[in-house]
Amino acid sequence: ESPMWLLARSEPERAEESLLVLRGTISPNMVEAEFKQMADHLATKNSKTTWASTFQDLRKPEAYKPLIIMNMFFLFQQLSGVTVVIVYGVKFAKDAELSEDAYTVALFIGVVRVISTFLTTWLCNRWGRRKPAVAMGVGVTLSLLVLTGYLSLRHSYPETIPSTPWISIICILVNILTSSIVFSTMLWSMLGEVFPTNVRGV
Repeated sequence: ESPMWLLARSEPERAEESLLVLRGTISPNMVEAEFKQMADHLATKNSKTTWASTFQDLRKPEAYKPLIIMNMFFLFQQLSGVTVVIVYGVKFAKDAELSEDAYTVALFIGVVRVISTFLTTWLCNRWGRRKPAVAMGVGVTLSLLVLTGYLSLRHSYPETIPSTPWISIICILVNILTSSIVFSTMLWSMLGEVFPTNVRGV
């Protein structure tokens, strides 16, 4: 276990042993000084942190504004239907008259989700969080509108609307790509970034 974790649970002997193992070749005197510093920091933190002070911290704008933003993100995640598209991707492909290639579409969905993980890292490093989130949100909305519009018209007017399965495939893959970036990878990584340290564990 980590030294800080052991210290927090009143096991100073094991904590110091753990720190000695982690620091390896560093002299015992330096390790002892670092251990004392860790213990003092923990004692100061424990003496200052109370439920009242934590509640006061939560009432500050730098704490409640990120809380509201992240809750809205999670609400949009559920309303976007990202889980539904992943779970029922095969059914959507069959509804789009791709019965023979429906499971191939499911395979492509998995590949696109893996690719979205690397794309998220690149996009966030290049443009931050807001611009990619807005752009991917627009992508999610447009892909779902086109997909539902096409499938509704196709079922309502099968003789008038021609069968074009590639429209459904593109919409499904675009939806998975954009939603995976903003509502899967980026969303969870933001949880550790937007909250102040003193309220992050609450």
